[in-house]
Amino acid sequence: MQFEVKKRDGPGRIATLTINGKKIVTPNIVYLGSKNIKPPKHAEIVITKNPSKRDFIQIQNLGSFFHQSKQSKNAEFTTPASLIYPYSLPDEFHIFSIKENKSNKWFIWTGKRADLLKNKKSNVFILANATSIYPKSKEFIETIVSLRENIGYQKIVYLPGVANPSNLALLTYLGIDLFDNTQAILAARKKIFFSNIGNLKTNEIDQKICNCPACKPVKNHSEMGFEKLLQHNNYALHNELNLVRNMIKNARLRELVEIRCRNKPELVEKLRILEKNHYKYLEERTPIYRKTVLTATTLDSLNRPEIVRFRKRVLERYEKPVFKKILLLLPCSARKPYRFSKSHKLFRETLNKVKNSAIIHELIITSPLGIVPRELDIVYPANSYDIPVTGYW
Repeated sequence: MQFEVKKRDGPGRIATLTINGKKIVTPNIVYLGSKNIKPPKHAEIVITKNPSKRDFIQIQNLGSFFHQSKQSKNAEFTTPASLIYPYSLPDEFHIFSIKENKSNKWFIWTGKRADLLKNKKSNVFILANATSIYPKSKEFIETIVSLRENIGYQKIVYLPGVANPSNLALLTYLGIDLFDNTQAILAARKKIFFSNIGNLKTNEIDQKICNCPACKPVKNHSEMGFEKLLQHNNYALHNELNLVRNMIKNARLRELVEIRCRNKPELVEKLRILEKNHYKYLEERTPIYRKTVLTATTLDSLNRPEIVRFRKRVLERYEKPVFKKILLLLPCSARKPYRFSKSHKLFRETLNKVKNSAIIHELIITSPLGIVPRELDIVYPANSYDIPVTGYW
């Protein structure tokens, strides 16, 4: 198994995973395969109990600690038979589980005592209790951050059972690499239609809103059976995955996260907990400089690592030049850096006419950065951000 990170955007990343000569790109979806549920044509990695000779990567689930399945020759990898305790049980159970569970290329973790995973040589860590931890936002964020910090950046995190088009961007932003289509299957059983702005019940859709291969021949979404609905849900998940990858390549994953979080309070909740309690985790993985414009359109944009970092450094590191005696507060401008805007050129022309203008200390007041000293208006992100301007302060 080889894992190579190609592109990063915050904790989220694009990487190549090579298994037995078969190469896939992460983040990716692990599709569930069985006799009744077939993986879609675009599947690149499948987990099943009965692998067969196929072009995609196949992972065999060997079952539980108490009942282990026979290993198939067709499986590239196997998830070891493990002892999985509920997340709510005391730490002693989870410590025992970590010690007893077999560790091959894949390791199944129950969600507590991530500090005991530091010496594990596995390549992929699976959070077994993901579905029970996910609704508890504070515990979920703490679990993922703790896992990533203890296993390092070159390991793969696989989060089963929770991914859908609405939360995929946020989960990737957290640093998760692999997901599965469990929610797509459960939603199809409940006649729920996946979209990137939230899940919809098919009987509530009176207009055709999708033209994917599953929906194209259908006149009314309410007529879709389980197979067609699952096919659509898989396509919706796959399309969102492609969008997430594209946003990482263009250093705009955070913008997509803020857009998707607007659809569900629980996602805003998780994002705000991540920013408030784990700023260091985000800041250490966020670049000092980007070529792209930083778009700040929501209240949560004020807590972006780039913005918080800039404000902190102005307060903690910047010192006013000793010869500056007069403070001049100036408004920001639509054009960045400010010094190249029409208004700031006029300011400079006027100041240059003043005798001993060098003693004037220029500070630009702006949202979301707060105060920007003139000397720093060419420094990222002050030199490259965009906000909605209404004229109201």
